[in-house]
Amino acid sequence: MTAAVIIARGGSKRLPRKNVRPFCGLPLLAWTVIAAKCSRLVDWVFLSTDDDEMAEIGDQYGAEIIRRPDWPDADKVAANRVFDHAIDVIAERYGKGWMKRFICALPTSPLRWPDDIDRVVEHSDLTDTFIISHGYRPRELCLYKDIAGMVAKMVIIDKEQKYLELNGGLGTMSRPGWYKWMQTKMMAAYGDYDEALNEAFKTPFDYPCAESAYIECEQWQCVEVDTLPEFELAEVLMEHYLLKGRGPEIYYEYARREHGKS
Repeated sequence: MTAAVIIARGGSKRLPRKNVRPFCGLPLLAWTVIAAKCSRLVDWVFLSTDDDEMAEIGDQYGAEIIRRPDWPDADKVAANRVFDHAIDVIAERYGKGWMKRFICALPTSPLRWPDDIDRVVEHSDLTDTFIISHGYRPRELCLYKDIAGMVAKMVIIDKEQKYLELNGGLGTMSRPGWYKWMQTKMMAAYGDYDEALNEAFKTPFDYPCAESAYIECEQWQCVEVDTLPEFELAEVLMEHYLLKGRGPEIYYEYARREHGKS
């Protein structure tokens, strides 16, 4: 079984209450739930949240709710801790072997199509890599160095840029065991999970996700909604490229047309 695990907290700082703000006619959070529900290869959609209003929205659009603790250090909590908790809850409800893999789809990256999620799931069957994500390859790379206030000098220009430059955040596929591995190994080594995570990133080749596979997406899909200007830009892009005046029905039409999912 493949589960989509969506995480949404109530205490976002840069754009307060962003997950419940109206976005193209629905709460921002709703679009991610709808996209996951309308995908062909996701069997179950879960929403992990510490907020009553977000839980109501998730339930309204078909997600199963996981209420996580109101951690006192929520501002410092890495997503790994949230997913680790969600995996434990899912195992308690349905058994440890029920979920083979899960996809993380963040509400702050709403410019996704159900097929984007399905491509990530399909690719996970073709690779042994632990983490599979979305991104795009820019055709050109220009890198400038700041040399004095408001003055920059070009230091690199490469017309044949070959590296993954931007992550779209549309979906990240992983195996549940990876988070358990990280939790156990890091806690044993450092005693504090978030401190351990920071240490792990200093030496990336010591943990299994040092290399990641990815699925290419469009450049406009890489907008992540963390500030008000990004929120407003994402609305324009969503309407122009995806909705085209049809609202959420376009997702439901896709689900019915492609795989008879109601």
